[in-house]
Amino acid sequence: MVRNATSQRWDPEEVAAVAAIRRRCRAEIAGAGQYADVIGDRKIVRFLRGHKGDVDKVTDLFKGWLKFRQDEGMDKIRENIVVGGMNAPERWPNGEVIQKHSRSVVAPQGMVDKFGAPLIMEYFDIDFDAMLSDLSPSVDEALKMVRTWWLYNLEFRALILEQLSEEREREAENKATNGTKTGVLVQLCIIRNLQGLSRKILSNPGRGASQEIMQLASANYPEMMRKCHIVNAPYIFDWAWSAIKAFIPAATIAKITVSGGSFMEALKQDMDMSVIPSSIGGEASLAENKGFPFDPELLKMHAVEETADAPTERVRRPAFLPEPLLVQGKPCVSDDELFFTPREALQPEPRSVLWMFASCASSQSRKMD
Repeated sequence: MVRNATSQRWDPEEVAAVAAIRRRCRAEIAGAGQYADVIGDRKIVRFLRGHKGDVDKVTDLFKGWLKFRQDEGMDKIRENIVVGGMNAPERWPNGEVIQKHSRSVVAPQGMVDKFGAPLIMEYFDIDFDAMLSDLSPSVDEALKMVRTWWLYNLEFRALILEQLSEEREREAENKATNGTKTGVLVQLCIIRNLQGLSRKILSNPGRGASQEIMQLASANYPEMMRKCHIVNAPYIFDWAWSAIKAFIPAATIAKITVSGGSFMEALKQDMDMSVIPSSIGGEASLAENKGFPFDPELLKMHAVEETADAPTERVRRPAFLPEPLLVQGKPCVSDDELFFTPREALQPEPRSVLWMFASCASSQSRKMD
């Protein structure tokens, strides 16, 4: 898809920041899966907004994100989710066992809050030790299974948000006029029901697993949550929450509300009764996950990303070259970027290093004449 030339996706500062990060991460991006949800502008903007536009910090985090994907085989997990039929929590490895003990319903069709955020409902009446026992006689093996399930969960949520963001952005572009900002970042609204929570979930293996998942999510999947409502929080959660907050960024904590049994008014500020699950007093029936309908076409990299047109991303022709080089059909405009541009992107294609030296010599001889 080629972006609407009359509209702008992001603020100028974000466009420049995205271009700078692409430039600094060129080698890592070239070796990564070429998917919009992995290396697209929207993914980088999520990192920027999650870290106050700090280009240096986001550069390091983005490189870490791409390394994380390589180390954990995330592109294979992505493939399994999008085209391999694993488009619901029960369909992930050991999903049926984990869902029996730790129920969640993720982004049911049409269930969004008043701000357009898709809903996730999670239940925390978990006996973590029983879940591990059902998974494997070995605690270490069981914990690995839980970790893998959560890697699927994080990737699944990110893919849903990417597809919904793309759908809404295309709608916005169709209505856009000159100068309109059309970039869309859909985020999640999460309800976590702590009714039935016991100390067992806070056992040593349970606590360690939860902390690692929170750290993975914070480092690699920023700005996915618009709001989190923790409801039916028992008294034992108060001291646990104090410990948990140490692993959560302050900006994320600001999006979380914690309520005991009197939570309905807070929920109704964010969503209609028709969206609030019946299990906590609303009208929505969320009994099961039916599978999210992924569309691979909506998750492709765009033919032209907006930042490809940003001044910091263009390539200038060095003075010694006898004819202008084109990158994606446009004149080179940056000396220091030319030698980092892929061969196949240059027109005419340089046949060898000797071609460049010959061009230089030719240019210099003409000057001497």
